[in-house]
Amino acid sequence: GGRAEGVADEALRFVWDKYDAWQRERNGLDMVDLVRVAAEVVRTVPAARGQLRQRHSHILVDEFQDTNPLQMALLALLAPAEPGRVTAVGDDDQCIYAFQGAQGAAALRAFLAAFPRAERVTLEQNYRSSGTLVAAAAAVAACNRRRCAKRAFTSNGAGEKVQIVECTSVRGETEHVVRTVRSLVAAGSPLASIAILYRKQRCGAEMQAALLAASVPFNTRRSNFWRSRHVQGVVGLLAFLLRPHDDAAFVAAIEVLHETPPSSRASASASTA
Repeated sequence: GGRAEGVADEALRFVWDKYDAWQRERNGLDMVDLVRVAAEVVRTVPAARGQLRQRHSHILVDEFQDTNPLQMALLALLAPAEPGRVTAVGDDDQCIYAFQGAQGAAALRAFLAAFPRAERVTLEQNYRSSGTLVAAAAAVAACNRRRCAKRAFTSNGAGEKVQIVECTSVRGETEHVVRTVRSLVAAGSPLASIAILYRKQRCGAEMQAALLAASVPFNTRRSNFWRSRHVQGVVGLLAFLLRPHDDAAFVAAIEVLHETPPSSRASASASTA
């Protein structure tokens, strides 16, 4: 066991050193660095901290359960001196970014410890879901430990019963969804009234393939603006202008120029001349 752990640690250090050198060569920062460097600047440069505090008289942080200690430290540094200027909105019954250091319920407790004069407001009424769904969700959430006391309720009707389906494979899951869609359509439900929600993008690709194979028409709604091709192209060009020695930025810029029609490039050049 000790030997295996030593090899793993050595491999991790090797990969980290390579990654760190790659970032330094390109003068780049990853998502953790963006917060870390910002916190360091705010902590060590009083003028920067004073300017930011003056610019942002109030701070609102949403999905606070998904914050990590580094982000909490940055918030404490940026918080205005006057009380009542910082608001955190969160749900201690959920946390999907633990792999990035998110603290979940502990993050909300850390906020209350950092701002002891903060007023806690519990939002318990659900205006969107049926009574059966709210009751089922509340029963599952009640199993969480060290949660804030709350009682979820709704004035909506009971609605349909919750169905729990256990699938042994991705294929089995997609086949079940396709069968369900077909049965709903056969019962008179229009396709436009049916929605398929998923958490991972990979699940969406597999679901789309299954719907295509079954000849079930569908539309997709992508919510990630920054991953769209044209936005990535603009970012790639800007990165190349800032870091002309960055090989990745150069490749991204070439790809954008290759995909842009010559007439569009000529029009853009004429307009900037």
